[in-house]
Parts: sequence; C-alpha cells; structure tokens
Amino acid sequence: MNPLALCKYLSIRHGAGDETRTRDIFLGKEVLYQLSYTRIFNSSRRPLPFDRRSGSKIRGNLFGCKRFSNFESPPPFPTMPAMSTPSLDPASHLPQVARLRDIVAKLRAPDGCPWDREQTHASLRAGAIEEVYEMIEAIDAGDDPHFKEELGDLLLQVIMHAQIAGEQHRFDLEAVAADVADKLVRRHPHVFGEHRLGDSDAVLRQWDQIKKTERQSKGAPANASALDGVSAALPALMRADKVQKRAARVGFDWEQLHAIVEKIREEVAEVEHEIQSGNRANLEDELGDLLFAVVNLTRKAKFDAEILLNQATNKFVRRFHALEAEAARAGQSLPQLSLPEMDLIWERVKKAE
Repeated sequence: MNPLALCKYLSIRHGAGDETRTRDIFLGKEVLYQLSYTRIFNSSRRPLPFDRRSGSKIRGNLFGCKRFSNFESPPPFPTMPAMSTPSLDPASHLPQVARLRDIVAKLRAPDGCPWDREQTHASLRAGAIEEVYEMIEAIDAGDDPHFKEELGDLLLQVIMHAQIAGEQHRFDLEAVAADVADKLVRRHPHVFGEHRLGDSDAVLRQWDQIKKTERQSKGAPANASALDGVSAALPALMRADKVQKRAARVGFDWEQLHAIVEKIREEVAEVEHEIQSGNRANLEDELGDLLFAVVNLTRKAKFDAEILLNQATNKFVRRFHALEAEAARAGQSLPQLSLPEMDLIWERVKKAE
C-alpha cells in the first residue's frame, strides 16, 4: 500500500475526510517509515501519531511538533493490510544511530537490497576482520576523517549482526547495548561502587577475578584455568601476548628483560641446529618457540608485538619503494640488478632517512 492509499484507508477507518491533512499528519514523526511503532487515535477521530517513547500525541509536521500529554492511552490500532517497507529515509529528526538502524532494517526488508538480505553472521565475518584492520590503519596514519569513516563501518557491522539476530527473534541492538553497559558497571566497582583501586595492575587483577566469578555463575568449574577465555581465533601475535599476560597475572613470568633475551638466544641456537639437521618438523617447532619468546620480550618491555611488527613492515615497504625508485632513476628495474647492487642502494636509502 503506498502512502496516499494508506491515508485514504485511515480516512475511511477514522472518519477523517480531509485526506490532505491526514497525509500531512501521517508524514509526521516516525510514522510513515515505521508504522509498527505508532498508534493513531484522538477524541475528534482525526488520526494523530502516538509517540511511544514520550507518551504524547503529536500534531504537526516533521520540523515542528506540538505535544499533548495527560491523556488516556489510545486503543489498539486497527489491523492494517500488509504493506511494503516505505522508502522514506528519516534523516532529519531521528538520532543518527537510530537512523542507521532503520536504514539497515530497510535494506534487509523484503523490498530492500538483495545483497543485504542475503547476508548472514558467517558471510559478514571476513568483512568485520577487514574493517578492524582498516580502522587500525587509520589510527596509525593519524587520519581523523578516515578514522571516523572506519569507525562507522565497524558500527555498521554491529548493527547488521543485531538486525539479523532481531529478525530471528534472538536479540536486538538494545539488548547488545544493555549487556555491555551492565558488564562495564559490574566490572568497575571501583568507579560505580565504594571500593577504590590505586593503579591499573590492581584494576586488571580485579577484572580477571570478576570475569572468573561470572564464568562460574554460568557453570564453569571453580578451578578453571587462568588462560580460559582467550580466543583461539585471535591473530597469532595477539593471542600469544594475551596468553602471556594471563600467565603473568598469576605470577608465572620472567623477572627481568635480560632473562628473556637469553631465552631468545637459546631458541636461535636451537633453530640453527635444526637448520643444520635438515629436520623440517623440528625446525618448524623451534621457529614457533622463537617467535613466542620474542613476543614475550615485547610484552615484558610494555610494547605491543602486533604494532611493532606492523611498524617494521611499514619501514621495509617504505625503503623498498625508495629502492625501486632509485633503480628506476638509473634506468634499471630490480630484476636487472644483482643482490650486491641492490644492497648498496638499500644502504644508501637507510642513511638517507
């Protein structure tokens, strides 16, 4: 049913003969694009939107709404014939998060976008990972417009997942927000309660204890591991860092940085031995131990291994581009150069930085 036909229907059902006025009113606050949120009734039997959030009837148009309160709740709205999701974008009066939520609902509607309607939690998984890395790139670049855009893309992922779950009557965006808000209050008794903590280490120990209590309340055994809850789906460097931090919080940690450096030397020696032996299975194992030891050093030194490796990769990319550019200025491409020639240019590039 199109908007004009719907107004005719309302006029017939409520005895309001002024079709234009009915249509103007119906185009008011949050009605046309989301009929399920409204009830329409008043004593003069002229259709008026009912704002369920404020408990007020609304008269007027989108830009100037006059409210009438202190009235009895309206009777249920009469059963309406099926209608397609309206195309109106409620851009001018809704809070932007609510507007985005309604746009996503429209895209997922039967008459919405075929691609959006096909999406599932599983199909969106790769996109979510990609958006996180693009946000990290924007943070590293110090590019606020790009950062804002990528935060928006991440927010879209959250709303899409909540919309899909809501369509299946599992949970919605409000439930997601309520859960995380409750969790933040529950895990910060030093802020929202009377107990105070003096430093971040104490906060982290309390956080872990609260999480342990929460897991036990959900049926986890009382003797659960300190490493429980670290996702196996995390990127390898990040997972290693988190596992090591969990172990350190219960006292299983290196005391000094130089002790970890000695461990790295030990792992390097074992790698060299396996290279000489030609045993690839053992070499694979020792290389993993070496990587794990290096992550331990970066953690103990209070750095993030993921960030450090990314910075080192960026440095290599920058220098490699300069190497290519210098070779091109000499009328050559890299495959035409010998490795010693490329090394000479590489050293010049490093000194020029």
